[in-house]
Amino acid sequence: MNQKSERPAKPVNNAGLETNPPKRESVTPIMAGGPPCVKTSCEIAREYTAAGLSVIPIRADGSKVLALKTGERKTYETRLANDEELAAWFGDGRRRGPAVLCGAISGNAEVIDFDLPGALAEFERIAADNGAADLLARLVFVQSPRDPACGHLWYRCPDGVSGSLKLAFYPNPNPESGEGPWLCSIETRGQGGYAIVPGGPLTMHKTRRPYVLVRGDLCALPVISGAERAMLLQFA
Repeated sequence: MNQKSERPAKPVNNAGLETNPPKRESVTPIMAGGPPCVKTSCEIAREYTAAGLSVIPIRADGSKVLALKTGERKTYETRLANDEELAAWFGDGRRRGPAVLCGAISGNAEVIDFDLPGALAEFERIAADNGAADLLARLVFVQSPRDPACGHLWYRCPDGVSGSLKLAFYPNPNPESGEGPWLCSIETRGQGGYAIVPGGPLTMHKTRRPYVLVRGDLCALPVISGAERAMLLQFA
């Protein structure tokens, strides 16, 4: 006679996450200078979602391509993924990483993306010259695997954000690449756009280096006004 035994309930915190989870293999460091993160990508994706960010999965092959079916992204521009979907994307050791959809679904989150070494330093200089150093210091900064001088500035703007904008360009050093004579050095990721966030495998980027949180908290993005946002975009 088979008798069903009940497992003891796992201790959880107020967010519903286990307080004594089993030991896991480290993924990537989340905070600059911090120890390797022992949370799984699924646990990290749940934390972002609990903070009101619309998480979507990225392939862990260096392509930075969404691991979603064609057109499926639109679903998560109108609602957050549920726990079942997060588990299907990131659970059971699936090698995918998290990205966040910007815009209204994520509380009007927006990213300024610096893709050229030196562009962020110049942006910071212009901000300081215009009395906006304190504003810049409030923004969350995620360092890019490409170069320590590149990365993403994150914030929320309740006054609204636009679609993604290309703000600055530089001459293509390899015009025969077929990418055109000019490449974008600074752009926003706004309504409908997305940006990769820390917490995925190293293979998320072709350099096999992690996205690292250098300043602030992605789960508590700073809020800026429409006037402050306009000022930031002018600095580019």
